[in-house]
Amino acid sequence: MPSSLALAPPSPTDPRGPSRRSVLSGVAALGLGIVGGGRLLEQAHAGAARGPVQVPRSFVSTDLTLPAMTVEKRGETAPGYLFLAPRGDGGKAGVVLDDSGQPVWIQPTDQTSITDVRLQQVGAEPMLTYWSGGSEDGHGEGTVSVVDSRLRAQPAVTPVGGDTIDLHETKVTDRGTMLTIAYTPARADLSSIGGPRDGWVYDTRVVERDLATSEPVLTWSPLEHLALEETYSTIADDVGTREKPFDVFHANAVEDRGDTLLICFRHTHSLVLIDRTTGEVQWRMGGRRSDFDIPEGVRFSWQHDARWVDEQTLSLFDNHASEGSDPPRSRGLVLTVDQEEMTVRPRGVYQVGGITSNAEGSTQVLAGGNVVVGWGSVGRVHEFDPEGTPVLSVEMPDTHTYRAYRQEWTSRPGTKPDVGVRAEEGGTRAYVSWNGATEVTSWRVHTGASADSLAPGSSFERTGFESSVLVSPHGWLAIEALDADGRRLGMSDPVQASAG
Repeated sequence: MPSSLALAPPSPTDPRGPSRRSVLSGVAALGLGIVGGGRLLEQAHAGAARGPVQVPRSFVSTDLTLPAMTVEKRGETAPGYLFLAPRGDGGKAGVVLDDSGQPVWIQPTDQTSITDVRLQQVGAEPMLTYWSGGSEDGHGEGTVSVVDSRLRAQPAVTPVGGDTIDLHETKVTDRGTMLTIAYTPARADLSSIGGPRDGWVYDTRVVERDLATSEPVLTWSPLEHLALEETYSTIADDVGTREKPFDVFHANAVEDRGDTLLICFRHTHSLVLIDRTTGEVQWRMGGRRSDFDIPEGVRFSWQHDARWVDEQTLSLFDNHASEGSDPPRSRGLVLTVDQEEMTVRPRGVYQVGGITSNAEGSTQVLAGGNVVVGWGSVGRVHEFDPEGTPVLSVEMPDTHTYRAYRQEWTSRPGTKPDVGVRAEEGGTRAYVSWNGATEVTSWRVHTGASADSLAPGSSFERTGFESSVLVSPHGWLAIEALDADGRRLGMSDPVQASAG
């Protein structure tokens, strides 16, 4: 298998572009390991390389569970945590993960799917947002949850007046709105593309909603502005009816900048810039009617997650792996865009071995030059350093994650730490965790003959999502969370020390 070429994106202070090219020979197969204690956590935060570790899947102190995931850190990563939403045969949950392979926050769901877990600025505070709901045939209907830094639920963004909110987009703007997509069945003459004259399509509308009320403040229909003949998707014999509308455009990302919206259409292989006031198309990039000169080497297809990095730079995930893709070559792309000369040039190309992803995926350019690529339906994530070398990988064997993000986050939950006990030779082992708490560095045990006579005792280091300590099997205990300065963050409820 040939090596993959990665062009490092230019640093913010170097307008000349990449200083050199890095050749990637692919990623070694990931193995399994067990997460160690505090020493391993310190090593991970220091940026040292280590072997692959398996993310813990279940715990004693809480009923929370995780799909199988393996993390391998090979070099210096950017600050922050990974925000993922694995879902599939192996399970589903929203997850914030650290570089040592330890979860920081786990959000279970009883819905069919959960997607797009990320931090966004909502008013004056960064908040967690994520979509959850039912999904089938590549789209869904659900709601967007909003959670503050104490993990308290804020008003959700919900469908209004019979409309729907699809799983693909949940972007918060600085206008106090959220950009969403609605898959809306609509009549259309499909005879020009091989379908029925009296046919039906999904009009994948962009709907901008007021965050406070969920009411639409803008709705834009591709069916009113784009031609059906722009699609690269083909109509099966049983599709194009009211029961099975044809997904002619398949919008999957919306990005706002000033008075424009950039919309990513998977099935037309194009990015479309529209005027958010008039709705008129300003240009198309890619596809059958491209207004841009795009070099062969970075022409994209079936793409996802188109984002402005700055006024002259776009990032996207190029799936390039569905019907008609020859050769298949999924990759993260960072492109330099000249909207006056209407040209596109490569700034960064991120590939690993022969990974190809039929659907989903994301590319995130970080402030320090690192790039996070989520491989979507393949169930893998890689972070690259500014030279294009993979420095971290996540593998999810029985699940996939629609997008992957690295973001810095601080949270002190309004809940209490959770404690569980198990008998073992020599005493009782107490286990403690605090879902979503990012500031805990150690724990202090409080013991006593009764629940209301507890006194503080020794402390022990936090070693991951769940830490443990051996205690006397008699009396009661509670466990206190401490920050790096030894200050109290929270206290669990008392439990009996005897494990029965």
